[in-house]
Amino acid sequence: MARADWMFAARVGLATTAAAALLRVAGLPSVVRVMGRRSGWPAELPDPVRMARITDRVLSLDLGPLRPNCVLRSLVLYRYLPRDRTVLRFGLRPGVRPADGHAWIERDDQPFAEPTDPRPIYDVTWSWPA
Repeated sequence: MARADWMFAARVGLATTAAAALLRVAGLPSVVRVMGRRSGWPAELPDPVRMARITDRVLSLDLGPLRPNCVLRSLVLYRYLPRDRTVLRFGLRPGVRPADGHAWIERDDQPFAEPTDPRPIYDVTWSWPA
């Protein structure tokens, strides 16, 4: 990996740790607002597809808060992707008990870096920005 990729991986680790901690003490809208704030630290960021791959690799470490989790993944990607084309979505599978949910990112009105399109499976229950 290039130096910029390693730096981004470190940022993913820190952002994931922060998101996991915040989710324990605050509601989702508050966590999304905090995660959506841009840091003042300038950074060279990888292209969006590479960001998703690096984020997935970091979360696959499965250590502490770094675990494969769609909510954490989506919050981290939302933090770093360009906002003009990015929407954070949360959904529930209708008629399934116990509840089955999923979080994902959409860019240009299409699911981003998802193995399958979640929209036919999950009813959107909350989006940011709304």
